[in-house]
Amino acid sequence: MTVDSAGNVGIGTTSPATYGRLVVKQSADTSVASLGVLAQASTTDTFISIGYGSVSDTCRVYSSYISTGAFKPLTFWTSDTERMRIASNGIVTMSAYGVGTATFSASGVISSVSDETWKTKDGVPVDTDAMLKKLEPGYWYYNDEKKEIFGADRQLGFYAQNVNAAIGPEAAPEPETGKPWGYYDRSVLAVVVMSLQKALTTIDSLTTRLTALEQK
Repeated sequence: MTVDSAGNVGIGTTSPATYGRLVVKQSADTSVASLGVLAQASTTDTFISIGYGSVSDTCRVYSSYISTGAFKPLTFWTSDTERMRIASNGIVTMSAYGVGTATFSASGVISSVSDETWKTKDGVPVDTDAMLKKLEPGYWYYNDEKKEIFGADRQLGFYAQNVNAAIGPEAAPEPETGKPWGYYDRSVLAVVVMSLQKALTTIDSLTTRLTALEQK
């Protein structure tokens, strides 16, 4: 263990000032990354780093706000790239969520990048009524194997396999072997909206015809 003249403490490194105030480093790793760091990069950017491996291959958790009063966000990194951020106002943003980012606001609202200029349009569903009729929502619980992780409350929703069969792989792509299925809520919503728009068009047409008949 090393305590330098400035008070920096290093375990497994003789130069703790290189990384911060308190460094716990795997001595066999000479590629800079540390197992645990409490560091201050500047007077306005205090952070905790938890990492392992080389600079280009690390798992790290950075908290750029501990008690400095700077109200910096908490960021999570993998492979030297930021993956998730919690802002001081409670908004959570995860990068690389599909295409773009997913943002969870402090009130629980989820949004993501959906800029039309980023997309190449490729048509619309042909028969959303048929898709909608095939959907089978229902009440369910997580089984005994999963309820300890995801909760034991009764829920109402869809099954990814059914969404795949009803709407297609764009709504519920088949997962890799051994991984669980998932589906995209927005795909289900798109089918519901298109089917509802068709129904509204029919209602408007029937209303117009009924009004005409009443006037005769």
